[in-house]
Amino acid sequence: MKKFAAMLLVVCFVVVGLAATTHARKRVKKCDFHQWPIRHCKKPATLVLDGINFRTGSAQIDPRSYNLLDKSAWELRDHPELNFTIVGHTDSVGGKASNQVLSEKRAKAVKKYFIDYGINPYRIKTMGMGETQPIAAEGDGTKRYENRRIEIVFD
Repeated sequence: MKKFAAMLLVVCFVVVGLAATTHARKRVKKCDFHQWPIRHCKKPATLVLDGINFRTGSAQIDPRSYNLLDKSAWELRDHPELNFTIVGHTDSVGGKASNQVLSEKRAKAVKKYFIDYGINPYRIKTMGMGETQPIAAEGDGTKRYENRRIEIVFD
C-alpha cells in the first residue's frame, strides 16, 4: 500500500509539474495522493496513470501495464463511494478521426480491466479525447509518448 501511495504521489508531482507548461494541465487540481482515500482531494481531481501502455495503433493493453492497473483497481475497489471517468488520449500520429476512436477504445479497455477486477461498472464512465489535449510538443517525436496516456478524473 505504501509503495502504491508513493507511486501515486510521484505521478501527482509529475502532473502538477506539467501544469505550468501545458494548457491541458490547467484543468488538473493538485491532490495529495499519499493519503487515501482520495475523496479528500479537491474535486474534480485528475490522476494520470503514467505507465499504462498499449500496442501500437491498438487498444490492447501491454502486459507490462498490468501491475499498475492492478494496484489502481485495488485502491479503487476499496473506495466504492468514488465515481470516476477514464479518459484516453493519443498522440498526433495518424488521422484525427482514427485517433479519436482509438482513444475511446483504450479508455474502454481500461474500464473492462477494472470491471474484471471487481469494480462496479456503474461507477465508471469513459471518454476519448483523441489528440486534442497534448501535454508535450510532438515536433521531433521524442516527447510524443507523453501524449499517449490514460487519466482518471474523479467526479
